[in-house]
Amino acid sequence: MNRKRGYYLAIAAYFIGLLLGLLLKFNTGAGSSQKMNAAFNSIYSQSKFTLFWDIFFNNILVLIFNLMGALSFGIISLITTLYNGVILGYTVSSLQKYFSTTEILSHTLPHCIEVVGIILSCKLGVELGWILFKRYFEKITLEIDTAYYLRTFGLAVTIILLASGLEVAFMR
Repeated sequence: MNRKRGYYLAIAAYFIGLLLGLLLKFNTGAGSSQKMNAAFNSIYSQSKFTLFWDIFFNNILVLIFNLMGALSFGIISLITTLYNGVILGYTVSSLQKYFSTTEILSHTLPHCIEVVGIILSCKLGVELGWILFKRYFEKITLEIDTAYYLRTFGLAVTIILLASGLEVAFMR
């Protein structure tokens, strides 16, 4: 598989999910901006150190899950990435009822940086999944550029680390 195709599939999965999330409309039971504020305040009451590690650990699990998605020939990687897009899209859609665009952007823009790491990990899962598919079903042995995949995964982890720090730094 051409490496660009892996990017295109990963990007498409995320942005289709984001669009689906923005279009989803159903009652979450939040009911009021006071309940939304209470939810935000419970998050903000945690120490920044705790928040950093919670965000970082959650995103690292997504990266690992996407990488392990290669065992499903990349299908799980695409679904996980699509799901992450849906979550961000739905969050933005839900917040529009209670907050201004400026407030929503201040809370969600830092998350956009982690999207790059998620897309990179999805790309890896799709590419490695394609290699496994070719190897097991078509009996074609494709060479795995281990150094490339390790560098790309390291870059994804670094992006997630920076994004986690920025998310916490730009919270209220």
